[in-house]
Amino acid sequence: DFISYGASVRTETKTSRYTALYLFAAAAGGYFDVIKALVRAGADRHHDPSPAEPARMHGFTEIENYLLGRDNTAYENSIFWAARTGNLAQIKRLAASGVDLSAPENEWNLTPILLAATNNKWDAVNYLLDLGAKADSASKVGNNTPLRAVVLAGPTELMRRLMDKGADPTRIQTSGCMVGASILYWGALTSTPERLGVLLKATRKHGWNLNDSLRSDLFRGATEPHYYRKNPYEMVKVVIENGIRPTDANIREQESLLDKSDARTLALMKQHRIAGVSSRTILRSYRRQDFDSNGRLSSSLFNVD
Repeated sequence: DFISYGASVRTETKTSRYTALYLFAAAAGGYFDVIKALVRAGADRHHDPSPAEPARMHGFTEIENYLLGRDNTAYENSIFWAARTGNLAQIKRLAASGVDLSAPENEWNLTPILLAATNNKWDAVNYLLDLGAKADSASKVGNNTPLRAVVLAGPTELMRRLMDKGADPTRIQTSGCMVGASILYWGALTSTPERLGVLLKATRKHGWNLNDSLRSDLFRGATEPHYYRKNPYEMVKVVIENGIRPTDANIREQESLLDKSDARTLALMKQHRIAGVSSRTILRSYRRQDFDSNGRLSSSLFNVD
């Protein structure tokens, strides 16, 4: 508790005119208890620009209302609060009353299904889909979507269902520390081989085109170190099994990243590379007969020692 030790709650930086930096940070992260403690200690919630704005941008409307001195009752009775908290009974009641389940909460395009997904309320996401909510809504901050949230932390079957409803796995992150990363990258980075296979099979099923950047995303995500796995070989194998072959440029990139212990992974990529070709779509590099009845490449194509 830094406040109890005398930390200033009105700190500003040499390059900023803000004196409510801690409030801004807490509001963006949704830390309501921290905000209340800061305000009690003298932080300026009436600062201009307002610390309520980052709360609004990220869907923490109860924090926005608190900072602006507004009553929160109307919000607690809204579809947005119901979705964020996973209150299925409230969602059902509001849907029956004619509430638009795909309308955004504010100018940042935060829809009920997106709010449910980013708060890990998977039952609410499924229920909103049952009621006809649009699956592929994207926020104006970061281009975040329900599918991205589910790929990172949600059930595999819900990931498949969102894509069956039109969710786009090729969307690119537009803010944050990983600007430019696609949903496919996050899937390759954080998934198990089985889960990545579901994501890529659904990508193929619905005909999403993968350009060179997206292919690089997949191979980069599949080979980067991550706590979900110990060896990238199986991840790269799944990418290739789904008809996505590396170009020479992809292989050169991986040669600079992969450890010597991953020589088997690199050999697999070289075996299936598209030499001197910049193929821009999936399912353009193998013949139809190379795939089995389950839509996976024949295991005979992966005899790499």
